[in-house]
Amino acid sequence: MKALTSISLVHLSMTHLPKNLSKSLLATMALLLSGCAGSAINLFSPTDTVTEKVDHTADYPIDIYDPWEGYNRRMYIYNAKFDRYVFIPIVEGYEAVMPDIAEQGVSNFFSNLGEVSNVINSALQLKPTSTLTGLGRFGLNSTVGLLGLWDPATKLGLLEKEEDFGQTLGYWGAGAGPFLILPIAGPSSLRDASGTLADFAIDNQINLLKDYSGLTFSTVSAINSRHEVKFRYLQGSTPFEYEALRYLYLKKRELDVLK
Repeated sequence: MKALTSISLVHLSMTHLPKNLSKSLLATMALLLSGCAGSAINLFSPTDTVTEKVDHTADYPIDIYDPWEGYNRRMYIYNAKFDRYVFIPIVEGYEAVMPDIAEQGVSNFFSNLGEVSNVINSALQLKPTSTLTGLGRFGLNSTVGLLGLWDPATKLGLLEKEEDFGQTLGYWGAGAGPFLILPIAGPSSLRDASGTLADFAIDNQINLLKDYSGLTFSTVSAINSRHEVKFRYLQGSTPFEYEALRYLYLKKRELDVLK
């Protein structure tokens, strides 16, 4: 399965390369393979086996800690079906009735509320620049930007620094732990899922509008979140979508913690 995963990721990478570059790479690989065949290079002695050439103590880039893979794969399929038959039709209806400027305003509004979590987690990670940037963005967009419906902070060069409690835990040395597919929410890890609960608690404390709008607020927030994510299940260029997404998600989170 690991070999198949590596093949799928190579295929995924090749499909995103420019055509000329892809052809050049394929041609180079063909020449190398034909050269090896013509020279009859034997990489192993007759007494060697493939397993003897593998360093079992090494950490290979494709290795993923996924002890709950059976559950994760079933949940992945459930999420794909829910997305196809429920979530995406709702999102498409939302996009059909909402003018583009209104969609952007809603996205800006929820992004502005998220600055509170960004500020708290930046402070917990001892990042003064990100903390001050988040405070500046929240203050400016909440006032001049009319409660965040507009985003003048970005135009002034104050770019959003997304931080969450999963990154905070990683900053202080917590490992990602097992890979985990969450219902509806999708790929995560044990650490990030724990961080999501903390971020959710923070959101519940600051989103005062929930006291007046109840379920409507949460529903619009969920629809907006799915609207912003362009990924669609089972539409990738590889039959090994689960393996590819698992690998890419965990590698991205590693970079998020290090940034």
